[in-house]
Amino acid sequence: IWKEYGEDDGVGEEWWNYVVTFIDKCYSEALFDDEDCIVDVYKHSGVDKSKIDTCLNESGGLDGDIKNTLLEEVIMAEKSFGEFVVIPSVNVNTFEVEGELSAENVFAAICSNFLSDAKPEVCSLCLDAMNVTECVSSQENGSRFEKHKTTKSERFLLLNILQLLLLVAIILVAVALGT
Repeated sequence: IWKEYGEDDGVGEEWWNYVVTFIDKCYSEALFDDEDCIVDVYKHSGVDKSKIDTCLNESGGLDGDIKNTLLEEVIMAEKSFGEFVVIPSVNVNTFEVEGELSAENVFAAICSNFLSDAKPEVCSLCLDAMNVTECVSSQENGSRFEKHKTTKSERFLLLNILQLLLLVAIILVAVALGT
């Protein structure tokens, strides 16, 4: 989805809509790979399913023992960070996030890389939240912290957490399926 909707402009509004909607509607063991749920998320986020299907098929697909070029790109990018590749993993400023790959840990790693006087306000607001994803999303939707709005660039940076976590989940599914 990023390749189709975000790679050119570097923002990928449809990608972010997809990530947030997917987490809201399909992020459970029962629905994670449910085709109907995924198609519904595509529809609600403005993503053209046929474009994504074409991209997946052209990269090698997810079925059978066929090399997937997109997955290979991720693996090669991971290898550039060091001798060993651990998938799933997340890197922030070339340092691998240690511990469980959770929104809380990745969010904390991103926020800790800012100087204290340059740290986005959302880091202070959401770092100790019980549910970081909900807190960051509420910033976007205006449902909480009404007087503490983040800028578009801050939301873009922080929503990268969601992209990374979803990529990790996709890799895990691909590995589990033997691709």
